[in-house]
Amino acid sequence: MNGSKKQYIIIGASAAGLSATVTLRSLDAHCSIICISDEAFWPYNKCLLPDYVSGDRALESIFTRPQRFFEESNIQLMLNTRVAEINPHEQRILLSNGSWLAYDSLVIATGARPRKLSDSSDAIEGIFNGYYLNNVESMLHYLHKNNVKQACVVGTGFTGLEYADALNTLGVRVTLIEKESYVLPHLINESMSHILQERIERHTISIVCNRVVESINQRDNELSGVILNDGTHIEAQVIIHAIGSIPNVELMKNAGGEVTKNGIVTNECMQTSIANIYAAGDCAQVKDLITGASVRSFKWSDAALQGSCAAYAIAGSPKKYDGVACVLKSAFFGFDIFIAGKNPRTAHEHLIGSFQNDFGVFDLRDDLIDYALIIGHRDLVPEIRKTYRQRLSFTSYRNRNVQHS
Repeated sequence: MNGSKKQYIIIGASAAGLSATVTLRSLDAHCSIICISDEAFWPYNKCLLPDYVSGDRALESIFTRPQRFFEESNIQLMLNTRVAEINPHEQRILLSNGSWLAYDSLVIATGARPRKLSDSSDAIEGIFNGYYLNNVESMLHYLHKNNVKQACVVGTGFTGLEYADALNTLGVRVTLIEKESYVLPHLINESMSHILQERIERHTISIVCNRVVESINQRDNELSGVILNDGTHIEAQVIIHAIGSIPNVELMKNAGGEVTKNGIVTNECMQTSIANIYAAGDCAQVKDLITGASVRSFKWSDAALQGSCAAYAIAGSPKKYDGVACVLKSAFFGFDIFIAGKNPRTAHEHLIGSFQNDFGVFDLRDDLIDYALIIGHRDLVPEIRKTYRQRLSFTSYRNRNVQHS
């Protein structure tokens, strides 16, 4: 672009996009910043949507920035706006309304989209993904309008369990459906899952594993349940599917940029393969700190840090993004859960045993934590996280903090 005033465009207003926007303004008080979102709502925290459904959080508490912030910061926020094309040669983008916007630097923070339950599921009333605020608002309206008493949640990752808990809080009887042989199959092993499943079932939650949804039942044009691949019929007036997500890489791919199944390829400064274009958040491929593999991160804090690093690089003061560590935490059905690492092998090293409502197990390799699972004992989590991320001695940690059981 001509002229001394730079114009930066950020596509996406969730964790990564908002962080890039805020950081850019802090680094350059005079540049023009345009943040574009295809959603109708002001930026909000997607991680808090299950808490909004359960009533544990009010709507206003999930918004990350008030309207006045953008006005006072001289940031143009374009809602309900979709980017149709990136032209990297002319450094401009095409909006779905036909207008073009030029940029000096561009941040793609388009996130990911939920996998569909089936090709036709979007057309059936009563099926929700819980991924967007407008979808959640429609779900709440549907729950109250139809006095829903039974629901199916398909998928038992953190998101599926959080929504099952939220519906249970509302008095809805929930059946969890998992295609693998136990819940949280990608994060815990089968022996751990038995403990977790028993605690979930205390809340009158039904769990069906080794099954997939074969078809969706309707009665008098209303959702009535699902039929599983073994012929079992599960009654349900609402279905929430939480079966993973797909990175939104199409804009970058169509522009000729490098993408893989894990997202848009970036370097340590979040720079993509195209000059003056950066990517951050759920659409970006980054390095796993522990394994060195190329992965996607799904954490709000990771996405925000990536967005900030992209902004620093754009402003000419690059900060290296070291990568992500698989460290996750959540809370559902009355207990906290913390997981570090993936694919536990044996996880036989017990930290506090398995008693009452709290336990922790570790999988160690050369005195380093390969994997950790803690249920309850939230006071232990900060240092366990640090020990895992910084590859510190587990023996030293245990000697400092824990009376080995």
